[in-house]
Amino acid sequence: MMVTHKHNLSATFFYEHDERWRIGLESSYIAHQLNQNYLSVKNYVLMAAIIQYNLGRLSFILNGENLGDVRQSRYKRIYDGAMANPQFHKLWTPIDGRLINLSEKMSL
Repeated sequence: MMVTHKHNLSATFFYEHDERWRIGLESSYIAHQLNQNYLSVKNYVLMAAIIQYNLGRLSFILNGENLGDVRQSRYKRIYDGAMANPQFHKLWTPIDGRLINLSEKMSL
């Protein structure tokens, strides 16, 4: 069982320079979270950003998530035991690290 974090502070900022450019920033501070044994785990900050460029019916979007590269494996092991018989711990923070993607959107 995982206990929901007690404190969470989030902020989102979005700026539209003109019809072509949009920029967004997002951050969340997650604090006072408890693990399955009701022990406190490390507080952390998640950050994300997005840039969008519109060119007629085409839009290009560059998106980045977890820009601080926060991962549970940096604070505590995700599993114990041998690879053949692992004992997994409960997850309380991202495990993938930084994620960046570029997409194209076409309006019909």
